[in-house]
Amino acid sequence: MRLFAVAIALLVAACGGGGERGSASPTRAIPATAAAFASPTPTPALGPALERVDGAYVYGGSDVDHPAGIYAAPDFIFPFTAELNRDLGVRNSDQEGDGFVFIAQDQNAPINGDEEFDAMLLRQVFDPEDQRSVRPFSGDAFDWFLSHTRLTPVEGSTVEVTVDGLAARQADFLPSRPVACGTFHFNLQCVLIGYGPAGDEPFALFACCRLRIVVVDHGDRQVVFAYQNLDTAGWPDGVSVFDHWVRSVDFK
Repeated sequence: MRLFAVAIALLVAACGGGGERGSASPTRAIPATAAAFASPTPTPALGPALERVDGAYVYGGSDVDHPAGIYAAPDFIFPFTAELNRDLGVRNSDQEGDGFVFIAQDQNAPINGDEEFDAMLLRQVFDPEDQRSVRPFSGDAFDWFLSHTRLTPVEGSTVEVTVDGLAARQADFLPSRPVACGTFHFNLQCVLIGYGPAGDEPFALFACCRLRIVVVDHGDRQVVFAYQNLDTAGWPDGVSVFDHWVRSVDFK
């Protein structure tokens, strides 16, 4: 989409929605205002190259090319490496605190959707119905997603998998009864999920997108990996990169 804080993770008239990372606060309501974006933001010039440590790229770059290769998350609560088996092009990525890692295609979000790879501890969640009240998360993250009244599980998508030898569960979801995302995405509709880092923008599923989550049982904690992209014919190709990324995770 942001408990798991590795994340995991969300339209304008033609339903081309997506999102970029912003600055909504978990302590106040999120009004929906302002005009819709009319065209994609031009692709910016590349910034500094991603840092490399021991041959691995380290998440943390704005408007930087993210090539295929091994990526490291040394700041995550459970440090890990994982492989991206395809060049993702110009992206933003970061490690926020010890509970959230992301790679996002923010530049074209208003029109083309926010393709995003996340790893997180889900620490706060929105009330599924009122979509504004926030509370600390407790319980089983996978069961919480399955019982969410504004998320519809995709039939046949629930499977058991392993990640670095650890038990994990996977499922896909589509948004149901989305609401106004609010100030962090003007005139877009989404289902608000929750927060990873305190004060970050909400983790949300956008109205034209599909979400895949993989919840990994890591000792007495759960790590949520999430992938979000437009629910179009291109979904299988994009999510295959996410699947490879998660299956290649090596917790250090």
